[in-house]
Amino acid sequence: MDITASVKLMEDEFIFWSKLGFGTDPPVFDKDGKHILYESIDKNKQHHKEMAEAGVKIHSCTISNGWVDDGVYDFKTPLAILEAVMSASPDIYYIPRFRLNPPVEWLKKNPEAVYVYENGPRTRDEIQDLVGSEWQEYMPWTPDELRRITETEEKVRNREYKIAQVSFSSKKWLKAAKEYTEKLIDVLEGSKYADRIIGYHFGTGKCGETHMWGDSADFGIDNRKAFFDWAIDKYGSCDSLKKRWGVDELAWENVPLPTNKQRYEN
Repeated sequence: MDITASVKLMEDEFIFWSKLGFGTDPPVFDKDGKHILYESIDKNKQHHKEMAEAGVKIHSCTISNGWVDDGVYDFKTPLAILEAVMSASPDIYYIPRFRLNPPVEWLKKNPEAVYVYENGPRTRDEIQDLVGSEWQEYMPWTPDELRRITETEEKVRNREYKIAQVSFSSKKWLKAAKEYTEKLIDVLEGSKYADRIIGYHFGTGKCGETHMWGDSADFGIDNRKAFFDWAIDKYGSCDSLKKRWGVDELAWENVPLPTNKQRYEN
């Protein structure tokens, strides 16, 4: 369907959005390479069938995640979700929603791209040690599948996490996310349902809603470098910046990021 027709359809019709495709985030895969989901595909397919029978033409849900590792993809689960939605009724038009949060294995290889909370580590090795551990905040929380620890869900929810997922300042992640997006869309556009896909909705961050993780600023490596570069650009030189900030020595490693308290007070 061309863009004009897609826009007209979205202007005229309601959109049904379901929980189909909700999975571990960052993505975790089973032994068969399938992204672990929180609800069965069949259960949610029935919801789409019923909504189509009620006359709702536009449907949307998370297409799941096929990003397995650095440059490694497996689209079994996204294609299974596509099939579930589109086979529920020939009258359905679809808007896949997908997240750009990288998998644990990618974060382990790129700890400088990890979003670090104020109470978290600062060096590459220290951050890398926490990736995939109980100190990394996942979304949504599922202790049995994600945490690989024996604590209760209440304790997991109340844990004072030290790191989150990917930093929005990471240029390497942006490049990798672009590549993943292109791969996924190529797969969907190559499917037999391509003519009924009328758009794409993508996001990142907490819940895939493109906002910051937790309630803390990012004290990770890439964000500290980005803040330092921004400050140099704003004040013209490192010497001007040191004078402005009243410090004798300054580099991205010791750049004084505002604390969370300072941010909220100002």
